[in-house]
Amino acid sequence: MSSPAPSVCAIDYVEMKPLPAPARFSPLTRQRGATLVVGMILMVLLTLLGLTAMGTSLLEERMAANARDRIRAFQAAEAALRLCEAAITSNPNTTTFNATGGDGGFYSNVDPARWQANWSGWTAPVPAIREYDGLPLVASQPRCIAEQLAAEINETPGAAESLRRGLPVETARTYRHYRVTARGVGLSERTVVMLQSHLRLRAD
Repeated sequence: MSSPAPSVCAIDYVEMKPLPAPARFSPLTRQRGATLVVGMILMVLLTLLGLTAMGTSLLEERMAANARDRIRAFQAAEAALRLCEAAITSNPNTTTFNATGGDGGFYSNVDPARWQANWSGWTAPVPAIREYDGLPLVASQPRCIAEQLAAEINETPGAAESLRRGLPVETARTYRHYRVTARGVGLSERTVVMLQSHLRLRAD
């Protein structure tokens, strides 16, 4: 009987690496504060954006207020313009026009014209001027003046055409021309609007 073969046992050695050392906080002398700097920069940028948005809103509000005040001054000047026009058209043949302002604000044609900017009657209390009364929400009531220009004779317009069509020929008529100027202000005296119109009325 043969004896069993001896068993062979192989032993393998595994190299064990040492565990890493636990992380340690850097000392305060080595910290640079980058997060703080980035945070401060972001806060400055957000502050600038906020200030820009606020400035834009204030500018738009002022623009809207100025536009509203100019519309108010325009409406005031238009009301005064209609006041003078109505005073002329109601009775043009008996209205007095002269160099000193007959019938309250009705002037004859002078050079330079009364409505020009160097005329002190727009701001000074001149009796020879027509003033609208009772208009609310304005710094001062709007005013208007009217200037009578030269008369014009209409020499039978369209006579040949009227004869060809068998229509009666219009006779020559005399017309008077008027220049009406009005000045209005808004809530501020610095908001000024001036309007002007021309009237052509029959004199006969």
